[in-house]
Amino acid sequence: MLPPLQPIASTSNRLGFVGVLSGAVFTVVAMGILAFAVQKPDQLGKNSRVYEATVPVTQDTTARVDLARVHKKLWANWVAARPVNAVADREALRDALVQDPNLVDLFDRMMRAVDEGVTQHTDELLYLVWAWNDYLDDQDQPWRLSAGVQLRGAESAVFYVKAYEVIHDSQTWVGPHATRTRVVRRVDDLNVVEGYLGLTSDHEQGAVVVADRVSELALDRIWPLLDPELDPKRSALDTAFAPSIRDALEANLSAEVWTELSETSADRFWLLAVVDAIHSRGACGSTFRVSAMPFRGLAE
Repeated sequence: MLPPLQPIASTSNRLGFVGVLSGAVFTVVAMGILAFAVQKPDQLGKNSRVYEATVPVTQDTTARVDLARVHKKLWANWVAARPVNAVADREALRDALVQDPNLVDLFDRMMRAVDEGVTQHTDELLYLVWAWNDYLDDQDQPWRLSAGVQLRGAESAVFYVKAYEVIHDSQTWVGPHATRTRVVRRVDDLNVVEGYLGLTSDHEQGAVVVADRVSELALDRIWPLLDPELDPKRSALDTAFAPSIRDALEANLSAEVWTELSETSADRFWLLAVVDAIHSRGACGSTFRVSAMPFRGLAE
């Protein structure tokens, strides 16, 4: 039984306090990912994959492609349309790339692999998405894809991509090591869940941190843990970790920020409980969903 929701007092500082929490969580997550990126770099080795553009181009060539539209809309349209209208969306995506022959080549090779069978060409598809990202990175373009393969039965699989914009790209020092760090945000509107806070590959390529997921972790997983009176209502996992999380944040945040966040923690907890209750109606056939809960809640 959910208690009646009370109006949340709006303060001009609330955004700043939530931003501090998100920033603190972001720092911890990023440093954890980076720590793996720099450990034993000699053992991680060089990236053995190589992509060489088929046609020499300049950055102006790639800049003539509307890469924002390609990544925000057209890739998602193709993923979502299959198999009903995949041909039309494939053609629209290819037409949008026509100004850059190398992107067209990579796209055609992906589609050929998809047509011949995802299960037989999984490694090739993953390589081609890596090559897409590597090529755009060489052209100083802030866009990238993440590939996935979803199994459907013993011999069938579906290839899909998620799209991101790089919003920060720099070198970060972890001890004596300078490691490339890219912060990205998800830009497609697919309902494919973002499963990771970030990733790291070899020492040379560094770390990629997904800002959306880190923000979600701070707002929806950590903020609701800050009121100890709600511990009996939590899952066993949350109850086990909540005291340590509270102690760490109280010790490292200013008194003003800690007070504001801990006093509003119950508001966030119950807002998310309402969302969970709405989604639980899916078992009864309801298709209503709340895709995201803003930190201030929703207007009446």
